[in-house]
Formats: sequence, C-alpha cells, structure tokens
Amino acid sequence: MAADIQTKLFHRFPFVLVDRPGEVRPGASVALRLLSIDEALHEGLAGTTYAQSLLIEAMAQAAALFAEEGERLESGMLVGFRGLTFGRPPRIGDRLDVSASFVQRFGEIVRVAGRVTVSGETLAEGEILLSLGVARGE
Repeated sequence: MAADIQTKLFHRFPFVLVDRPGEVRPGASVALRLLSIDEALHEGLAGTTYAQSLLIEAMAQAAALFAEEGERLESGMLVGFRGLTFGRPPRIGDRLDVSASFVQRFGEIVRVAGRVTVSGETLAEGEILLSLGVARGE
C-alpha cells in the first residue's frame, strides 16, 4: 500500500482495496489495485455477491481520495448505491483501475459515479452514496 493511500484512507490492511492513487484531482480520482493469489476478491464462485461488494467498496475508497476536505475526525462511510451493474468477476493478476467522480452533494452525503475496469473491460459501475463524516471546526 502506498503512503499516499495511508494518509487519505482511514482503512488499514486487510480492508484497503486500492493499492495506490493513479490520478487524483478535485472531484475525481483513479486508484489502482493489482490482484494477487491471496486476494479475497477471487474467493467463492464466479460472480458472487462477496466479490461484487468488494468492488463497490473499492469504488468508495477511490472516491475518498478526492473527497477529503480538511481534517475529518471520522471515516467516511458507504451508505448506499444505485444502478450498479457487474461484468465478469476479477481474476488473479488483473490490474483494476478504480475510478470515481463527483456527481452531487447533499450536506454530508456525496453521490459519486464509480467504475472498475481491467484493460478497458468494465467489471462494475454505478452510483454510490458516501457520508463524509464530521470535519474539524464544524
């Protein structure tokens, strides 16, 4: 896990689902993940909800890379999703490109468009809702 990820995410091993930031700018980010043989993402049968739920969490963690505003006291939280679609399950050796981009904000709730791809092939995409928690000074 890259040091950049450690400073942006409240998660620690084994709950970090992105290895390093690819590109982070205001309102959008791309994070990278290389799947190894001991990955939880490949456990179970193909297309299981377990692997799919981890892809959703990876999108949320990619969103957290650009959603950091000031010094928050609490971790953000994935609170919902809609319109999610899934392609094939991830495989050992895949390099996941996990992207997230800002759509809309409702107070502490942020709606984000997320996508997970491997060499241009979409494994998951849809919208997620994040609660960003409480910032210092609020």
